[in-house]
Amino acid sequence: MIFIVYVRVSTEQQEKRGYSIPEQVEAGKNKAFSLGAKEDEIFIFIDNETGEFLNRTEFQKALDIIAKSDVDYFICLDPDRFSRKTVNALIAQEMIEKNDTEIVYCNSEYEKTPEGKLFLQIKMVIAEYEKEKIKIRTMMGKLGKAKRKLLTHNPNLYGYNYDSINDILIINEEEAKVIKLIIRWIFENDKIGINKIAERLNSMNIFPPRGKKVNKKENNGNSYIKEEGIWHRATIRRILRNYTYTGTLFIQTVDTQGVKFNKYRKDEDKIKRIMKPREEWIGIQVPEIVPVDIWEKLQDCLQRRRDLKPGIAKEDYLLSGLLRCSLCKHTLHGNRVKKKNSDEYYKYYVCTAKSPGILNQPKCKLPNINSTNLENMVWEKVKSWVMNPELLRELIANKNNLQFLLEEKDNLNKEIELLNKEKSKLDILYMKSKIEENEYDTYNNDIQKNKNILLFRLNDINKELKSIEITEDIMDKIKKIFNEYNKDIENISYEYKKYLIHLIVYYVDVVNENKGYIIGRFPESWTEETTLWRVVTTVQN
Repeated sequence: MIFIVYVRVSTEQQEKRGYSIPEQVEAGKNKAFSLGAKEDEIFIFIDNETGEFLNRTEFQKALDIIAKSDVDYFICLDPDRFSRKTVNALIAQEMIEKNDTEIVYCNSEYEKTPEGKLFLQIKMVIAEYEKEKIKIRTMMGKLGKAKRKLLTHNPNLYGYNYDSINDILIINEEEAKVIKLIIRWIFENDKIGINKIAERLNSMNIFPPRGKKVNKKENNGNSYIKEEGIWHRATIRRILRNYTYTGTLFIQTVDTQGVKFNKYRKDEDKIKRIMKPREEWIGIQVPEIVPVDIWEKLQDCLQRRRDLKPGIAKEDYLLSGLLRCSLCKHTLHGNRVKKKNSDEYYKYYVCTAKSPGILNQPKCKLPNINSTNLENMVWEKVKSWVMNPELLRELIANKNNLQFLLEEKDNLNKEIELLNKEKSKLDILYMKSKIEENEYDTYNNDIQKNKNILLFRLNDINKELKSIEITEDIMDKIKKIFNEYNKDIENISYEYKKYLIHLIVYYVDVVNENKGYIIGRFPESWTEETTLWRVVTTVQN
């Protein structure tokens, strides 16, 4: 004879009902012995997986043996060991019984009569009901805890230690220093990349968030703990974007109900995580590591780096990452076209909204810009400032800047308002089922992208409006930097020329092939914060 004892347990069951694995195994074996089994006739299968689904590892192995061998008895503690879902439990029972294997429950009698089947189904319905109650109680408990501004779990945040007794976060001073160091590097040199930051941290042997502490032994037999792991760009990016460091941790931001069981589902049946509306998020106060104003300033810096980041090109362009289109506010990038009957190329700058183009948007009308002409015009301006810093002071102090900026600010606010109205109309169409969800998402994303570009420019203008006249202290720093290069400015190398341009040019607003506006900056090493200024005098032929 062959007896199968099937055991399934979960953390929830161990805590709520006390059905541990040894207890289930013992109950199953005792039941088998009472049916006349010998020790070598009993085969035990143990699952430690959810009862939501039937494709559990050990349960499937048991079914395979039942299908291939003459198994006399299938023994388990209760019907809910098959599944907490009535339908799944009945399907599992049918799969076993169709092979003439008798099902035996340790905690209840089961007869193949209409009354017996009815009683079994009632027990299954009660088990499913109990599980749903447990889920609701757990969810309500977490929600209540969150509303009391207590953590519902350990968020595993770099920079903090979790106090599980009081459900609060405590600053990890060593890790907090690393976070501040990363931010300082970003502000000190806005050309430093995420990869370079990772290299620095690894070279300094700083322990990363996902690192491991491994027990090692020396040659003399003494043991010690070694910290192993490396910093990755994704880890650093996650730290730089995390708002929690400002002192507020948002929880209950995503609806994850049913997501944890996706591994048992087919791809088409998987449940997606859904972001809850912002007003439903719950904010919990945690110790501050980065002040809010510094964090916002950091986000502005990262946004600029992302928007103006030059792409991979076959040629080196002097103004890579510094050009924006005055018509559509998108960036310009370098491109080249081979000359006819020649191995040489035409080099030019083209608006991204023109080539390759922006999805669901008309092609930008800005013509291709001859790279040589524009680069020469910008360099001549920068060279004149290097040779005569006082000229730069006069240009920045020019009162024409104020009126120019106020007019542009007014136009930007009007464009943003139009986009807000367009968004409202889109919402109404969607609520009235005039458009499908995928169409709504596409148009909504386009509106948001355009709005972000305008908001970014508006933020720059507000910074320019707050800029002050150059103080003598700043002027001395400018002269000191420029003096290193103006002695032999006409013979300066390409690399130094590019360095000087990127040092003080924030970006160039390109109007057409022969005209543009230079928006400059003073790095934080010269002032208390990055100061933006605009040269209203255009760069043109």
